[in-house]
Amino acid sequence: MSGVPLDGGPGRCPLVRVPRTGAVAVFPGPYERYKREYADGCLKSSAYQRDMVQAMVDDGVLTVTPTSGATTLRLGPAKNGSSTQPLRPLDQATQAVLNEHKC
Repeated sequence: MSGVPLDGGPGRCPLVRVPRTGAVAVFPGPYERYKREYADGCLKSSAYQRDMVQAMVDDGVLTVTPTSGATTLRLGPAKNGSSTQPLRPLDQATQAVLNEHKC
């Protein structure tokens, strides 16, 4: 790159030097995804708020059970740190709750 300015020169895209850090991309797990996609959004003022539910992951399914006794949500795909897909309802009862809250 001798003779080429770091900014790429007139009319060229700037060059970006990224240091080698050995960094690995980390995707959020199902609990963080639930928080971002639902609990902090459309379900924020409902029985499905993060501090009012018990949640567990089993076989790729995130089960969210409100302590109030409301309908249990079943969402997926729920894999730890490996999915970039949004959580989707896995049954009609979950879909009905999400529709009710305009999710």
